[in-house]
Amino acid sequence: PKDAERYSSAVYIVATGNHAIRKIDISSNEVTTFAGVGGTSGCTSKDGIGRTACFNTPSRLAIDEASGDLYLCDDWNANIRKVKISSAEVTTVAGSTPTGYQDGPLLAAKFTGVTGLEIENSKSPPILYLGEWGNSNIRALDLSTGQAYTTAGISSTGTAIDGSGSLARFSRPWGIFVKGPNDVYVADEENKAIRYLSSAVTITASAFNIPSACIDHPTQIGSTCPV
Repeated sequence: PKDAERYSSAVYIVATGNHAIRKIDISSNEVTTFAGVGGTSGCTSKDGIGRTACFNTPSRLAIDEASGDLYLCDDWNANIRKVKISSAEVTTVAGSTPTGYQDGPLLAAKFTGVTGLEIENSKSPPILYLGEWGNSNIRALDLSTGQAYTTAGISSTGTAIDGSGSLARFSRPWGIFVKGPNDVYVADEENKAIRYLSSAVTITASAFNIPSACIDHPTQIGSTCPV
């Protein structure tokens, strides 16, 4: 498993090698396959209800507490999926194979190696922020306008350079932490840095007194690496 998150009385887990989302009922400790065919072989992206849907090597998830929707990086299918927790209905939100780099309408967008996913839900539907390891940039999906766009970086690795939008550079960003609107932190793995994105600029967060142990090839930002 690569990721997990609690919602209501259950924990939802990305079972990457089983190509599925598993569910643990906290009261009974019962484990079930919530969505995805399961098994040892992934399959081409297919929407559906529960176990009729198909994933291929899913990686990260994030749950919108307001709507009860689970969003998922379906890595080897190069897309972002949504699972409605109330019904286990799986739909494709953005992206399609093959991998690549392209902004624009959500289903026409292209992604490569999305390793970070977080929700900014100050509006409904929310904005999804993506750490895109393969393209070394930060992408956003505005579900209200139906558009995917690059918020920082370009489709190329580089030494950590601060600046606005495409002037900033990342090298294999992974984890994303959204603190609020236009208030985003990024684990910039190969630059060994924690980066901060506001509405205007990207900066290296060396001034935030983050413990040095947290910035040696960082891949996630959590409670042990406070921001």
